[in-house]
Amino acid sequence: MQDQHAKVIRAVLEATRELVVLFPNSTEPHLEKLLPLLFSKLAANKDDIRLLSSSILEAIIDCYDGDMLCSVLMKVLDQPHSKIKIGVLEYLIHLIPKATQYFSNPVHMRVCITKILLSLGVSSLSNGSLPPELKKAGVQCLLGFYSDHKSVFLGQVLPTLAGQM
Repeated sequence: MQDQHAKVIRAVLEATRELVVLFPNSTEPHLEKLLPLLFSKLAANKDDIRLLSSSILEAIIDCYDGDMLCSVLMKVLDQPHSKIKIGVLEYLIHLIPKATQYFSNPVHMRVCITKILLSLGVSSLSNGSLPPELKKAGVQCLLGFYSDHKSVFLGQVLPTLAGQM
């Protein structure tokens, strides 16, 4: 997927989509490496590359458990590239309702909230400003946590806010 030629990237993405759909158990251990590549391709110049990446990400949601995907996404969120962070957060928005067990755990909720807030507060850009897409995706994730897992979300946020007063 790192090749410069669009035809090669397209062929690799098509093969990857088939592998994910046909052999989900075999591709699961590689998701931590695969997802950042797919998220980076969502920002590609070519429409067909973006569409193929998007279709693979949709296939991954269909093939894998949301709780397992969330644990992988938390590792991918540590990537320094803002395009990958944006992709992870936008993807996470769709997974929140499907990862009930994961986000019912206060520790997982705390880790996720912390990583999102760190993503919103730390920028690798030279001018120090965050891309608006990153801000929007981060806020939408936090709102998704609140709407789908209100008590666990508030249980993690309120003590932190109370400690700052």
